Amino acid sequence: MVDLMIINSLRKLFRKDMVEIPSTQSGRIRRARRQEALGRALLALSDQQLITGLAMLVAAYLRYDISGYSASLVLYMSLLSADSHLATMSILRRYGA
Repeated sequence: MVDLMIINSLRKLFRKDMVEIPSTQSGRIRRARRQEALGRALLALSDQQLITGLAMLVAAYLRYDISGYSASLVLYMSLLSADSHLATMSILRRYGA
């Protein structure tokens, strides 16, 4: 019962968003501002992901009594943070860096 209420409310929400396409100049400006804000937020998070991945690798390296499972877990988490950093590099093309 609750599932159907949530699904129906989400469908109504998305249908309303799909109908309202910004065709005016102010709608385009708002969309451009949202895209710019999202791009800047993703760039900030991207840098943090890179630093976090490197910090995890350094912390695991400095600890000598780490098990194989923990070492592989640290490696996979660091690879995931590096992947998320690389995924946002396409946004950097817009900023000319």
